[in-house]
Amino acid sequence: MVKLVKEEGRMEKCPSCKQSMVCNMTTGEHAKLQWQNEDGKSHYMFDQATNAVTCRGITSGETSTPQPNPDVKHKTNWSILDDKSQGQITLQDGFKGMRSLAYEIVKDEYPEMNDQSDKFGTIVNATIGHLIQMATITAIREKPKNA
Repeated sequence: MVKLVKEEGRMEKCPSCKQSMVCNMTTGEHAKLQWQNEDGKSHYMFDQATNAVTCRGITSGETSTPQPNPDVKHKTNWSILDDKSQGQITLQDGFKGMRSLAYEIVKDEYPEMNDQSDKFGTIVNATIGHLIQMATITAIREKPKNA
C-alpha cells in the first residue's frame, strides 16, 4: 500500500479505491492524524489478527468490494497439520470458543447488523482481542502466589 503523507486538512485520493479523503485529527484520549471520508469516519481499517491495513471503500455509507492489490503476484499456500499435539488441539478449541463468544457478544450488541459483512467481522475480531486480554488478566489474578 502506498504511504501517503499525513498533514491535517490535506486532501488525497485513496490509492486503492480512488475516492477522495481528508487527513483530520481524531478526538479522544489518543488523538492522531487519520485519513477520513467526507462523513468523518476512518477510510482505512486495521486488522489486528493479520496486521493488515485495508481500504474501507466507503461510498455514501455503503461498503464496496475491496480492490485487489496489484502488487501481490503470489498465491498463499496454507499448511494443514496432519498430526496435532494436545497443546495445539487445546489452542484450536480455545480459539473456537473465543470466536463463538465474541460472535454472541457482537450479535447481541448489534442485532440488526448483517453478520456476513466485513464490518461485523472486524468488530468480532476486535472483541476476540478484548476477550483474550480479559482472560489474561483473569489468569494472572488467579495465579497461585507460590507458583
